[in-house]
Amino acid sequence: MANDYTQLNIGNGGDIMDEAGITYPSAPTLRKRPRVVLTGEGIDEKAAVKNNDCDSSDYGLVVRNLPTAIPNAGTVQIAEFVATTLVPFNAETTIGSYTVPASNIFYFTGFIGSGDINGRFLLYINGNVVIQGRTTAANLNVEMSTGVVRPSATAGQVVTLKVIHNQNGLLPNFDGTIFGYIVPNSY
Repeated sequence: MANDYTQLNIGNGGDIMDEAGITYPSAPTLRKRPRVVLTGEGIDEKAAVKNNDCDSSDYGLVVRNLPTAIPNAGTVQIAEFVATTLVPFNAETTIGSYTVPASNIFYFTGFIGSGDINGRFLLYINGNVVIQGRTTAANLNVEMSTGVVRPSATAGQVVTLKVIHNQNGLLPNFDGTIFGYIVPNSY
């Protein structure tokens, strides 16, 4: 089913497909969005079904079971508290990390960060930044959540929380908590 796709027929001069209209206060005041529903038997004949994460060669509508938003009997919740002291000026510094155990997938749900001064917190999965947040002098705490889409890391990959600050001459302390849950590969 490689490179299969469905093109919606928007018609010539009229509405043919189902649409949901949203009213806005400024022009154009009515904005329409196509409504697409995939249902019924043989869903795998309508869209590619994958049992693993999508990659850069997957295009269009790819269907797979998403991990549950609320962990169940097949999952283990993770709340990894990490801390570091004496963070140097303008140097991205690792606060802490978590390595995904063998035969598991880690689904990241968010992090909380705090420090003696304001800074920028970055969360990496296997060396790639997936989410970041910044604190201010007025609020030295940051709480980031991924919502529905959850970045994941596979067995052996490392989830790392880092921080950087720009206040020359200070060596402040920072801490954080990485939140998520692990699911066995066979689940």
